[in-house]
Amino acid sequence: MQNSDFKFTLDRSVINITSRCTLKCKLCVSGCPYFSNPPHYSLETVNRTADKFFQIVDYVGWYEFSGGEPLLHNQLPDMVEHVIKYSSQFEKLLIITNGTLMPTETLEKVLIQHRNKMLIQISHYGAVSIKADEFAKRLKDNNVDVQIKKYFGNDQHFGGWVDYGDFKLKNRSESQLQSIFSRCGATKMNGNMTTHNGKIHWCVPSARLMTVLGHIPDADSEYIDLFDDTLSVQEQRKKIENLYSKKYISACNYCSGDFGSETAKRYPAGEQI
Repeated sequence: MQNSDFKFTLDRSVINITSRCTLKCKLCVSGCPYFSNPPHYSLETVNRTADKFFQIVDYVGWYEFSGGEPLLHNQLPDMVEHVIKYSSQFEKLLIITNGTLMPTETLEKVLIQHRNKMLIQISHYGAVSIKADEFAKRLKDNNVDVQIKKYFGNDQHFGGWVDYGDFKLKNRSESQLQSIFSRCGATKMNGNMTTHNGKIHWCVPSARLMTVLGHIPDADSEYIDLFDDTLSVQEQRKKIENLYSKKYISACNYCSGDFGSETAKRYPAGEQI
């Protein structure tokens, strides 16, 4: 957590700003097509999340706006402008989009203005990502960093998607849970650190199941509540350190558990319901 300068650092952290989406992907890890009322967080909530985060964390490699489809949020330009105030505390502000939309004129101007700190990742699902190529060209023409992850055809990124399962209780043993956690993709990337409504979880399924749906029992040792003003910065940092030291989390008992394995079965990405 601390580098040679004694700063508190993380590799990446994700804010889900909306679970509304333009697609209905069957195997969506965020579960967007299955929400009756998808979370869609206000500008105030997202900005407050960022403020609290950067009080605790001195530096993060990638700070990410995710969804759903972030471009559906009409206050995304304001969110970018707010987070850019902390530009000395992160390497890149990452926005992940599915290539179905073009940015508004306002958003495009903001991305260009802050291009030195921006990274746009386009998940290209082939025919349904109708704006992916046009969006990528517009970004490149304006020297905005863009990555395209190919999720169609025979050579899909990472071989395609995985099935996280039905998220029913699996009643696994402690050794099984530890094994699942150690193989997990989130663990291999040193934590996905996904935030919903001010609560940072180790991974997307944990945030989805515990904070968004209340599908699994609340365990406050498994998330950091950025909006808890009763805790000091040092106490919040300690909670993050404790989360990194865990051998498994509650969500491991509900997740399919093999998605981080190179041998896990892959499915065509972006298959629509």
